[in-house]
Amino acid sequence: MTKGRVVLSPGTVYGAIQSLLEKEWIAIYSAELEFRKRKKYLITSEGLVTFNKERARLEELLQNASLVKWNCEKVKFHL
Repeated sequence: MTKGRVVLSPGTVYGAIQSLLEKEWIAIYSAELEFRKRKKYLITSEGLVTFNKERARLEELLQNASLVKWNCEKVKFHL
């Protein structure tokens, strides 16, 4: 999906899953008792609404970015 640009550590993934569970954006679908760490999750209806809002926000950012035409010779940066 990211062509290797984004690599998440197990701790980052676990923290993200915990946050999504607390916000009730995902729910545990199944947990294999033989493998304590193997769980499957489903997106909840609230999670789907949130996902769609975030996707729309990001699409708007991309649309706005495509409207910006940079002319590096004329752009000056002041610090």
